[in-house]
Amino acid sequence: EALLQFLPFAFQADLWGGVALRRGTRVLAGVHVDGTLRGPIPWRVAGEACLSTWFGDLCVGFEATFGQSRAVDLPAREVWPLLKAALEERRSWSSPLPSGAARAVVTGASVGDGIPRLDPSAALAVRQKVVPLNRTIERFAHVRPIDAERFEITRVVLGTTEIPLPSPIEDWFAPAQFEALGTEERLSRPGFEKMVSGGTLAGDGITTGDELITPVAYETITFPSPTPAPEPYRPDYNQQIAGTARAANANAPLRPPRSPAPLVTLDEEAFVIASTEDLTPRLDLVAAGSRGAAELALRAYIVANPAAAGTLQVVPRFEAMS
Repeated sequence: EALLQFLPFAFQADLWGGVALRRGTRVLAGVHVDGTLRGPIPWRVAGEACLSTWFGDLCVGFEATFGQSRAVDLPAREVWPLLKAALEERRSWSSPLPSGAARAVVTGASVGDGIPRLDPSAALAVRQKVVPLNRTIERFAHVRPIDAERFEITRVVLGTTEIPLPSPIEDWFAPAQFEALGTEERLSRPGFEKMVSGGTLAGDGITTGDELITPVAYETITFPSPTPAPEPYRPDYNQQIAGTARAANANAPLRPPRSPAPLVTLDEEAFVIASTEDLTPRLDLVAAGSRGAAELALRAYIVANPAAAGTLQVVPRFEAMS
């Protein structure tokens, strides 16, 4: 059984084996070894060796390191060219209608150079999956970013007019692709978390011109059926009354109509920084939000305040004291 890491290359393998001297089905003596091998910079081997005889087992632990340890830097890469290319793709842009808004006009597919037309009452949204926005990026997949460690939208200009910043759009990202997580954190953190991937620009209203009314002229043409349709069977009044009286539910008590089942929605789980002693939340450090944002805020606080190490932790909001 082995665990491989490609950048930088490393692996961990569990090893076991043994030999035994038997007489028939009886074990006279035997040796078996269980261990773990890690490497290659340096090689580390640890485990346990046991000698088994007819009167019991004798086990001895062992651990050894071979070779010199040296730091291995991750390959470097610029992230902005990839993010810029993703933002320039037309499929990254959309024009959703706000909730409850009606389409104002019907437009053609696109203008001359293929740029899509936008409905006046629609919003303008952009999203991408290259890198999360508004957060510190410690790594980028298997490489380290060298051009910037944080990307965010700081200014929006429409023509020559500066307009308010867009409201954020969230999407699912893998935190291990953008944060330097240890082995325990990789196992305990969710595989995907919601992070900011883009934003939505929308106005408060639209300006319309004068109403145009055009009369519609039409002509009605009736096509007679080649064969008259048969008359549907219709029981007379007395037959209907008689059938109703003999029905299974004729004497059943009336029941009020059932009310529709309530709609149940689940909110996204939120995390906070809390004291390890009494779980008092520290909302002054970061507001309740995703686990990734809380983890990054806690790391930054510990770097600035080393004495606080071990006194704070990230927990779900419902676990913190109110």
